[in-house]
Amino acid sequence: MLLNGGAVATVDGLNTWFPVERVEGDRIVVRDVPGRHISRLGASLMTRVPVDQAVERIFARTNMDPANRHPAEPVAFEGWHHPQ
Repeated sequence: MLLNGGAVATVDGLNTWFPVERVEGDRIVVRDVPGRHISRLGASLMTRVPVDQAVERIFARTNMDPANRHPAEPVAFEGWHHPQ
């Protein structure tokens, strides 16, 4: 699911339901708002994006299409993975 950039909120002040605070340097958290419940958020602002083929390529360890890859990007999926 991704945010639908063309969607319009059907609830006034929806942004106030998700107060964001910076903590510990660059880390951010979204604080809870009493009474917040999905049933009160109005029409969904999300859209379903199928990723089946991309996930299949990852599991198959298929390299990215060079025509669509930025020169600074890793060639294979393993180059994106950074274990902590």
